[in-house]
Amino acid sequence: METTNIDTRVTRYTRRGRLSINEFGNLCVGDARDGWILEPQITIPIESVGVRITPNGTVTYGDGHGSFSHAGQLQLSIVGSNALLDEVATGMFRETNESGPPMIGEPSYPPFGMLQQGWLRLEEESRPWNWQSVAIGATLIVMLAMLIELRQLQGRVGDAGR
Repeated sequence: METTNIDTRVTRYTRRGRLSINEFGNLCVGDARDGWILEPQITIPIESVGVRITPNGTVTYGDGHGSFSHAGQLQLSIVGSNALLDEVATGMFRETNESGPPMIGEPSYPPFGMLQQGWLRLEEESRPWNWQSVAIGATLIVMLAMLIELRQLQGRVGDAGR
């Protein structure tokens, strides 16, 4: 995602997915006090209740009475090779001559991926992956699917005996 520092107007790119809202209602990357607002800028009214982001990047906010209004559209950025970007701070990158300029577009359109809440997210992106936790989570998902299938089979056997 493309971000701009509210004080310096410097543009950076990030894969960080933890978003917050600053005191002006701007959707920000990471802690709102760090000043990195998303581009294009998306503003959420301070009085809103709840924010939703769909897999295609549509951002809506609630009014507290069950209605949601459109706030904006998240954009994703990709470059030819992430390895050629210059990491200037943990999880914050700038383009280089070698990386070239980013291609920017909406999630869910090729070649951009879809957004997925909580997908292999780390609280601190500088921490190495804990693959053991990922493997345990995947194993639990498989076990849950097997349990659901077993219960469905038991239901069919019970129905056949009646």
